[in-house]
Amino acid sequence: GYLILAGERRYWAFWLLQDQYGGYERIPAILHPDPLRFLQIAENEDVEPLSTVSRARQVALAYLELMGIRPPVTLPEKDSDYWDFYRLAIKDPEELIGATYRPRGLWEEMEQRLGMTRPSILRLMKVITLPERALERSDRWSLGHRQLLSIINAPGEYQEELIDLTIEHNLAGSTLSRLVKLAGESDKSAYKKALKRLRGEKTEEAKTALRRPPMEKHTLRLVSGIKGIEKESRGDFGKMARLIVGNQPEAAHDLASALEKAAAAIREELRAKTKKENKSNK
Repeated sequence: GYLILAGERRYWAFWLLQDQYGGYERIPAILHPDPLRFLQIAENEDVEPLSTVSRARQVALAYLELMGIRPPVTLPEKDSDYWDFYRLAIKDPEELIGATYRPRGLWEEMEQRLGMTRPSILRLMKVITLPERALERSDRWSLGHRQLLSIINAPGEYQEELIDLTIEHNLAGSTLSRLVKLAGESDKSAYKKALKRLRGEKTEEAKTALRRPPMEKHTLRLVSGIKGIEKESRGDFGKMARLIVGNQPEAAHDLASALEKAAAAIREELRAKTKKENKSNK
């Protein structure tokens, strides 16, 4: 058989068209003698940006392929086996392939194929040193590179806790760096105090939110949700549309109509507000 390196979406589009319309017999393809994971990385980046953990996983896989290490041909028995395979990339060459040095030109090949510098590649590979649960949650919530690099420097027993805090409070890399520094001190009292203050602020925010009328709470969630979508998609609302239509096609028309009415009402309110402000200024 053959392995699809790039073009998986085109492959499935072919079968959807074949199923609905017929008349399609083959897909033009280029055969490569050796698997090149780099092609898949490039395609994924063009279509949809990978999370930091996904990028780290792909970089580790590309590194292992250049080292002559292939993925197992059978499915792993448990999820942790996947991470155990990727973590082979952080082993010494002697432990990995029984050689003192890596193959000549390996880093140059990696830089050329990935379009990244060697330090950037090594920083990404460090991400897979995090605990399994931390990696899975970081991947699911698309935590940023700077956030994860800060957490990597924390003592191992605090890494999962810091991941959870980052997801819950959307902590910036600079805030995490301060928390990691406190976690590394022999006296943990300052670290515990910082966490208590952080969680206390969230508690007060939650109490305030409970006092708001339901309509106001839903409105604030809508604004926050739209901002989150815009940030994650980098302004590409087409991605949001594809997800909605793909997951809830029946509700898509009603949602589009509701959003159009909401947008018209917001614009009208803005015009009224501007008109009132101009009148009061006069």
